[in-house]
Amino acid sequence: MLFRSRQWASLMEAGLPLLGALEVLAQTAVESRWGLVVHRVVSDLRQGSRLGHALSRHPEAFDSLTCALIKAAESAAALTPMLSRLAQDHERRLSLQKKVQSALTYPAVVLTVCLAVMGVILVWVVPAFEEVYQALGSELPSSTRLLLSLAQQVRSSAWAFLLSLLLGSGIALRQWQQHPALQRWVARQVLRVPIWGALVSGAAVARWSRTLATLCASGLSLSDALGAAAPACGHSAFAQATLHIQREVTQGHSLSTSLKSSGIFPHVVTRLVAVGEESGQMEAMLVRVAQYHEEELDRLSRALTVALEPLLIVLMGTVVGVAVMTLYWPLFNLGSAL
Repeated sequence: MLFRSRQWASLMEAGLPLLGALEVLAQTAVESRWGLVVHRVVSDLRQGSRLGHALSRHPEAFDSLTCALIKAAESAAALTPMLSRLAQDHERRLSLQKKVQSALTYPAVVLTVCLAVMGVILVWVVPAFEEVYQALGSELPSSTRLLLSLAQQVRSSAWAFLLSLLLGSGIALRQWQQHPALQRWVARQVLRVPIWGALVSGAAVARWSRTLATLCASGLSLSDALGAAAPACGHSAFAQATLHIQREVTQGHSLSTSLKSSGIFPHVVTRLVAVGEESGQMEAMLVRVAQYHEEELDRLSRALTVALEPLLIVLMGTVVGVAVMTLYWPLFNLGSAL
């Protein structure tokens, strides 16, 4: 949706009418599926449908938030500015997603490589040394015997372990899909994990703030904007809290008070929103909240990468080094004895 929003906005800004811009999008679509969706939207528009209603018929291509913003822009006769703002929001959201993925992927990749190297050592390298030591018949250190025993266990039960892991993962995934309450509980527990929780929380708050600012700028009421912003958080705990906030706002509570009672939004968000309510600049303050968390997310992700890179390399080197030294130590002792 990022490229399509930017291209659509550019065509409209260049002066093409709505139908003309959509026809160009359909003709230049790289994906046949996307081109078919646009052709159907054009057909609906020619039959008299409004754009927001036509887009809502294709939820696989246009999410509920995009449809709500397009409908609001149509009512305010501000479709072109809204398309441009949607493109910018998609770009920022993609940038946030990449930062979080980069910060969390690097440690996972290094640990996976470490486990793979240890697996190769245990399955292929250790048996060769085991045959040598059996031929020599010498007494082995306890650490070497432990490593040889571990390698035997891995070789004898590797397939059973992998099968159990796959079966357990399948059962866990099915239970996860069937129990939304479990998903919400796990999502809240993730927020308590050091560093990782801060990254996930910061990304969710940044998306929530910028989305709510865009919705309010489109002319939607605060209650309707909160309802549309809930699924855009990208995190079930924040989505559930947003719906709770929407109910309280509908009952007459202020947004800052509702944010505080939700118990999940950071204190700085509550304070900045309260300032925005008092000054009558809610939209500008929500944008500032998003900018603040985006900057914090960028700083935290870079700091995490800088701190973890040497630590993980040292960890991997230590684990592999200890395993290799444990294998070679009896040979060193044998050489010194000779």
